[in-house]
Amino acid sequence: MMEASAQSWRLASVSGPTSVILRLEPPGPIMIGRRATHHLELADRMVSRDHARLAYRPVGTDAGATAGEWTLTDLGSKHGTRVNGRALAPDEPIPLRPGDLITIAPWVLRVEDALGASRTTSTSVATEDSPVTEATILPLQTRGLESLAQQRLALLLRCAESLQTVDGEAALARVVLDAAMAGTGFANAAILHPIEPDGRVSVVEYRGPGFGGSKGPSISRSLVREACRGQPVRLSRVAADVPTTHSIVELAIEEALCVPILLESAVELLLYLDDRAGGRSPARQSPDSAEFAAGLARLAGLALANLRRLDVERRQAHVEAELRAAAEVQRWVMPRREIRAGPFRCLGESRPGQYLGGDFFDAVPLDDGRLAVALGDVSGKGVAASVIVTVSQGFLHAALRRSGDPVQAVQELNQYLCPRCPQGKFLTLWVGVFDRESHTLTFVDAGHGYALLARPGSEVQVLREDCGDLVGIRLDGVFEARRMVLPPRGRVLILSDGFIEQTAQEPDEHESDAPVRGAPRGGGCFGLAGVQAGLADPAAAADPIATLFEAVLRHAGSAHLADDATALVVEWETPGES
Repeated sequence: MMEASAQSWRLASVSGPTSVILRLEPPGPIMIGRRATHHLELADRMVSRDHARLAYRPVGTDAGATAGEWTLTDLGSKHGTRVNGRALAPDEPIPLRPGDLITIAPWVLRVEDALGASRTTSTSVATEDSPVTEATILPLQTRGLESLAQQRLALLLRCAESLQTVDGEAALARVVLDAAMAGTGFANAAILHPIEPDGRVSVVEYRGPGFGGSKGPSISRSLVREACRGQPVRLSRVAADVPTTHSIVELAIEEALCVPILLESAVELLLYLDDRAGGRSPARQSPDSAEFAAGLARLAGLALANLRRLDVERRQAHVEAELRAAAEVQRWVMPRREIRAGPFRCLGESRPGQYLGGDFFDAVPLDDGRLAVALGDVSGKGVAASVIVTVSQGFLHAALRRSGDPVQAVQELNQYLCPRCPQGKFLTLWVGVFDRESHTLTFVDAGHGYALLARPGSEVQVLREDCGDLVGIRLDGVFEARRMVLPPRGRVLILSDGFIEQTAQEPDEHESDAPVRGAPRGGGCFGLAGVQAGLADPAAAADPIATLFEAVLRHAGSAHLADDATALVVEWETPGES
C-alpha cells in the first residue's frame, strides 16, 4: 500500500521558522539545504548548504503504474538529520513512510500522503461540534507528577513498565487506556490520531460504555482541535438546558479531557476521556485526573518515540543488509588480489568508503603473454556508482580479452556507457598493457591522472599523460595511447583519488610532534607526497598495497577512509637482469 501511493507524498512542516509544503514528485532527487537553488531551501544557520537528499526508488509495477518508495539521505550535514528521533548516519539512505517526522533543526517536517492514506488505524469516526454557548473548553494548568497520590504514582510506574514491552501503536494504546480509566475515573477513553481536514479522526483504540454502537465513538471536534495545538484541554458543561442537536448535551457529557501525546514537538496521538455513562450511573472522576492524564501522555510520548526509533532502526538494518549483500557481490566480481603473468606480478585492492564502492580494478592475462590492467573511478558514491562500476568492469574485461588493445577497449566502453549513464555520471579510467616481449607499456589515461613509475634507485616518476576524454561524457570522445619502454626492474602504481584527497585528522593539543612513518604531517591531504613516502617505506618491498593503506589510514586518523580508495601495482624483473 505504501509503495503504490508514494507518488502522492509531500512534506509538511509541523514546526519551524517558516511554513513548508513540498510535494515529492518522482523521479527526484529532491535536494534540501540552505542553497537557493535547492528544491527545499531552509534558510537557517543550523541547516547545511547541502543538508539532505530525497530520492524515489521504483520497486515494481502495480496495475500498470510504477510503484516505489522515497528514501532520505543525510549528506554529512553539520547538525544532522533525524527521522522519528533517530539520527541518520551520513550518506546512508533510509526508506520513509507516511507519518514519519523528519527533523532538520529548527524545522520538523512530517511525511504525508496527499491522498489521505498516511495512517493505518482501526476506525475512522466523525466529530461532533460543541457550540461555545453550551460548553467551555479550558486549557489545563497541569501541576506535575508531584501532586499525584501514591496510588496514582504506583499506577503510572506500572504503566511505564508495561510500555517498555509494547511492540506497536495499538499495543501502546491498550496499555495507556487501561491506565487512564483506572487512574482518572472517566467512563470512556480513546486514543486518537489528530483531526483530519474533513473533521474526522482515526481511532486507534477505545474503551467504555458511552462509546457503544457500530459507528464508533462520537468525539467533540472543538475539543480535539484545541488539543491538536499541543496543550491539554478540558471541556466543561455550562448550560445543560440549551436545546441542540448532536451536541455535548445530547451526548450527556459533563466533563471531557483531551491530552496530546507529543513526538518531536508534533502531536502524534491524543488521549481522549469523557464521562458519558451510556445508560449507567455516572462515575466520579478523581480530583487529579487532569494531572494524571498529562503524566500518562508524557509516558506514552516517550514510549512512542522509542517505537518510532526502533522502526527506523529496523528499516535501516534492512537497507544495510541489502547493501552488505551488494558489497559482497561487488567483491566477488573483483579479480584476485595477486595475479602473476610471466615476469609481471600484479597486486590490487579496493576499499569502499561506505558499503558500496565507486572504484574498480582489473588484471587480465592475455593469450599472447601480455598483461592488461585497469583502474576506474566513477563520479559520486553509493548504489548508482556501484552499478556503473560493475557494468564497466565486466564490459572492459571482455573488450580487453577480445582485442588486447587499450584504445579500442576504452572506445568501446565509452560508446556503451554514454547512452546509459545518468546525467552527471562519468568514469575516469587508466588502462595499460604490459608486454614482456617488447619490454613496453602501452596505456590510455582517460582523465585519471594518478599513475607512477618507480625505478630502483631513482625518484618516483609521475606519469602525467592526458590521453583522452572522460568516459561516458560524449559518444565521440577521443582516446589515445602512450607507449614507453620499461626499465629492467621497476613497478607501476595506479591509484584512485581516495588516496590523494584523504585529509588528515586535526592533531589535538596533546599530540606528539614526532612524525608518523609513511605519511606527511599536518591537516592537509595525503597527496602524491604521502604516496611516495609510503612507497619509500621498507615494508613496501614485500607488499606495497598494504603499506600504502596503512599509511593513508594513519594519515586519516581513522579506521575508515572518507572516499573509495583503490590501488593497483604491477612489478617486474626481467630474467638475467640485476
